[in-house]
Amino acid sequence: MLLTSALIAPRIPVAWQPHVLAGAGVLMGAALAASAGIPVFAVALGAFVLTGAANSLQALAIRNLIHARVPADVRGRAFASSGAALNGANLTGTALAGPVVSLLGGAGALALAGIGTLVVSLAGAPALLRGRRGTGRTSATGPARPVGPARD
Repeated sequence: MLLTSALIAPRIPVAWQPHVLAGAGVLMGAALAASAGIPVFAVALGAFVLTGAANSLQALAIRNLIHARVPADVRGRAFASSGAALNGANLTGTALAGPVVSLLGGAGALALAGIGTLVVSLAGAPALLRGRRGTGRTSATGPARPVGPARD
């Protein structure tokens, strides 16, 4: 995650961020499902490295999209709302993980997480990639400079 955040994500143009967000969701879902379906240490290690990289790309794509699409006077609230939604999702996932692991086992829980992430990413991709035409706000092709982890 650190290498992706420092070396890769900051170099991705803002115009590509919707594609990065959708693609990172697909990558994360596929990697989680692969780690569940192929019980080999090397596969699991690679899958979790890819999951971490995808998570980093998602986080910075969300930041960049908020920075590019939200007017400056409400941007702080948008970042706070985004952070609150992410924290709520993480807490919900953590709370549900115990019962799901009890019911499905570790591999089953990873498979469910991977398939769920994949389905949600694929379902949301068309809306994300459609863009925001006609809103009067800055589009995803706005500022050419991506917002990296140390630039705000």
